[in-house]
Formats: sequence, C-alpha cells, structure tokens
Amino acid sequence: MEIFSYHEGLGKWVEIGNSGIFRPEMLLPMGLPEDVNVIAWGLSLERPTMIKYGVDNIRDLVGHKVNLGMVQTNPLCRLDKPNTNIERQFDVVNKRWDKIGSRLEILQKRVNAAAGDITLSTEIKPVTSLPSSLVVHSNVTQPPFSLTLITPLLSKHTPVFTSTHNHSSVDQKGPAVLPTTTLRRSQCPLKLTLIYSAVDQTKLVLSSTKSILGEANLLRYIARMFPNTLYESSDMLNQIDAVLDSLASTDGKHGNTKLVTAALEKNKFLAGERLSLADLLGLSVVKAYNIVTPQVKEWQGRCKKEGFYL
Repeated sequence: MEIFSYHEGLGKWVEIGNSGIFRPEMLLPMGLPEDVNVIAWGLSLERPTMIKYGVDNIRDLVGHKVNLGMVQTNPLCRLDKPNTNIERQFDVVNKRWDKIGSRLEILQKRVNAAAGDITLSTEIKPVTSLPSSLVVHSNVTQPPFSLTLITPLLSKHTPVFTSTHNHSSVDQKGPAVLPTTTLRRSQCPLKLTLIYSAVDQTKLVLSSTKSILGEANLLRYIARMFPNTLYESSDMLNQIDAVLDSLASTDGKHGNTKLVTAALEKNKFLAGERLSLADLLGLSVVKAYNIVTPQVKEWQGRCKKEGFYL
C-alpha cells in the first residue's frame, strides 16, 4: 500500500506513506507464532514536512547535503551526542551515577524488608504456572553464557525449546550458548529465544512495556521458575545477592578479576562454601572476559565437579 499527496510547489503527486512486512526477529518479543506475518504502514516524516514548509528537494532535509548548522541550532532537532572531551567525561560520570543509584535502590529494598520484619521463606513452592515464552536480547560481545548452565536445570522441570537469532542491527554472529533440544517446538510448553542485537546489556523481554535488565536479574528470574537449591532456598541468600549485585555493577576485565579473586580468598565458591547462582554468573563473567588466574582455575575445577562448567 502506498499513500500519495499533491505537492503544490512541485505541481505533482508525491509518495508520503508506505507499508511493509515486519522482520521475524521483531515479532519474537511479542510472543507471536512463527508462521504469523504482520504488516506495518504509516506516514513518513520527510514528505509531509516538504509539503508543509514548501521544501522542493528532499536532500535539503536528509542526506550529506544537509546544512548541519541548521540541524544543530534548531531547537526541535538538536544533536545531543557529546562531542567535546568535557562532554564525554560528563557522560561517563552520569552513567556511573546511574549505576550507583541502581545499587542504592537495591539496598533500600533490603533495608525496608528488614525494617518491616519480613520473614523470608527458605522453601520454594512448586511453580503452578510458567510463561510460554522467554525472549532474551544480548550484545554479541558479552553473551549470557550462564544460560548454558541454567537451561538444562530448567529443562528437567519442563521441556524447553531453544533458538538463537542474529538481529539485523549486528554484523557479527553470536556464539551458541543455548543447549539444543531434540523435541519439536510444539512439544515444548516453554520457548526460550536468544536474540543478539545492539543492546547495552542483556535484557529479558516480558512484554512490550516490561523487561528485566542484566544477566544477574535474568538468572534470578529463571531460578524462581523451578525448584532448586541455588538461590532462594539457600541459607546463603544474602551473600548470593551481594555477589550477584557486585558482578552486575562491575565493568571490565580488571575489575571483575579483582572481585572474583577477593571472593575466592574467603570461600571455596563465590558466595560461600557451596555452589550457588552467584557461581553461574561468575563462570559467565570469567569466560566473557577470559579471566585466567590460579585461583580462578581451582574454583572452575570445583564447579566442574558439581556439574557446572563452560
């Protein structure tokens, strides 16, 4: 379908709207069946703007011939990307403050829970209902390797069909971290899809308006879907959460090496004397940053004896 409007300045009809079919990876987060095609249509911005303001050539609005001075000074179209060194430093500081604010929110919730004398159950009740689909978006440079470890545990509770896709926004193919299944899609009540796309961090899409950010929170969510001793049923819950939060808020190989090494100086595993959800995330981080130290190798060996290795 195409929409046309008469341009008085040009003295002819010009196209101002078009339609097309959504790409498959754009439909996955919506939970639609794979055999459903969705058509999209709408008005463009350039053509109506040309008609309204009497612009004769679209190259005056978009393209390499556009007057950048007009773009930068126009209050409705301002370039906000930091260009100077001071602006870039300010942008880095803002991001750090955002991470600090996020950690403070987590601490506040724990304080509120303690102040309210809330008792935490050490028993996970059987899950009565599971979602039919989990769609995970991840950056190809930092794959969620922990899915390799936790998906088989989830599969023991309910059959899981896994699939991996590369979004058109990325050129590099992401590694296969999801275990394959011999069952057909129709035989599995739960579909787990990993999409490598241009996102800043791993994201679990729950709906069109709700998502869970970070590999640590992704692990928390999945661990609550089936009975296990890795997280909420453990008596080390506070220590596990502390390690998960620390790993989630630490950037770079050097910072994560110091964090993991410091934890292993105190305990056999990252959160205590037993393997937990914190170790699954730790194994993922160590693999992503290729962290190799004597302490890390010994810890990886202990995890392998427990059946968890990458």
